[in-house]
Amino acid sequence: MIRFGFFAISLTLALTSPAQADLVELCRETEDRALQIDRCTTALQSGHLSDADLISAHFNRGSAYAELDNPDRAIEDFDQAINLDPENAEAHEGRGFAYLDLDLPEQALGDFDEAIRLDPGFAHAHGGRGVAHERLGQMDEAMAAYDQAIRLDPERALFYRARGSLQFDLREYRYAINDFDRAIEIEPELAWTYAALGQTLQRLGRPAEAIESFDHAIALDPEQSWYYAERGNAYADLDQQERAIEDYDVAIGLDPYQAWFHIIRAIAYLDLDQPIRAMEGYERATQLRRNSLSAYADIADSHRRRGHLTLAVESYNQAILQSPGAFQLYRSRGLARLELGQRDQAVSDFGEYLRLHDNLFLFRDRDQYWLIRNLHYAGYHDTALILADNGLRAEPDRYDLLEVRANIHAALGRNAEAMADFVHAMEVGGALRVGQVQETLAELGYYTELITNTYGPATERALKACLLAECRFLY
Repeated sequence: MIRFGFFAISLTLALTSPAQADLVELCRETEDRALQIDRCTTALQSGHLSDADLISAHFNRGSAYAELDNPDRAIEDFDQAINLDPENAEAHEGRGFAYLDLDLPEQALGDFDEAIRLDPGFAHAHGGRGVAHERLGQMDEAMAAYDQAIRLDPERALFYRARGSLQFDLREYRYAINDFDRAIEIEPELAWTYAALGQTLQRLGRPAEAIESFDHAIALDPEQSWYYAERGNAYADLDQQERAIEDYDVAIGLDPYQAWFHIIRAIAYLDLDQPIRAMEGYERATQLRRNSLSAYADIADSHRRRGHLTLAVESYNQAILQSPGAFQLYRSRGLARLELGQRDQAVSDFGEYLRLHDNLFLFRDRDQYWLIRNLHYAGYHDTALILADNGLRAEPDRYDLLEVRANIHAALGRNAEAMADFVHAMEVGGALRVGQVQETLAELGYYTELITNTYGPATERALKACLLAECRFLY
């Protein structure tokens, strides 16, 4: 997830008295935030400020504190500005970002909502609202907020980076690439965006292109260790282990205490049939990770990524023995077992993952959907269908599970079952979902009528034609 930078906005003081004219300059924005704080403090202590000037001084000092990563002091000043002027949208927006820095997204959301009520066209506040919703696990609302921020200010690269980051987290990698590309077009000198694009290309199995993006990131910021580590992974995916180890060495040189770097280098040594060097890396990672569970989990994840599935399962076993309640481990072990052809054991692991997830985690429904969807994407239709059936037995009106099960049925050639699930999903999802289905079918050339948001014979015919043509319209 991207952390929004604080949007520096300086409010101009409204002083007009010649005797007070010097104070106007004391509290303006400067590149030296500590100096700005001193100047604002001098202005505030002068005793000569009007209410309008007090508001500006508190706001500007709060903004400076926020830039210096002191959100508590920033909030104090924003509180003062809001007490003097409750209708000040910028102060609410500033306090919202300070609350985000304190990881208080609910309070932040309240301030962003108020800023938007006061100024509906305030793009920065919409962006902040997106971050707050994302922190709360409200991904649809977050996406809508980023969309609105971009509509209001389409030349702000930060908004595209934020939306691209969310698309990445939601595994919507192609959409993420579009956003990162646009962000680079607007702001080509920011290394992070190239690195984010590289990671996304990696997820899509395009390591050569990923390397190009990491090259750009490293050229712009050669001191970021994880850029080298990720580029090393891309080289490893191209079976260029020696070149990967060169990058891992640089990453470790920049950050020798990052256990993950030692693990991925160890995996590369294992690929080169150098087990002693690999074991040295594992031992170093375990030393660095006082929590050996984390080390075992990272080792297992790295093995699975490189295709060492039996070794991955063994490491997941060790991690689960140490922490049987760590639900993510069951999902990961299930995926490794599935790739080994151990479907029954995989389904058991997925079931345990969802059972523990249900008790412990806020975003269980979303992760259940993505697990099923990704299994379907990967071609494990039978396993995905078992999990979808289980989910719908518990919640028969989950439209997201109905839609993904419809696609699974279609992939298995069961068009009647697919049609029934799609229709049920539209009944549950209502007019908005019907309209989305009509728009998608229209884009694919199967629906030629007006978008009515109402399910009828024309939509039914188009959906049936799509299924018969194996168009897999949802994905």
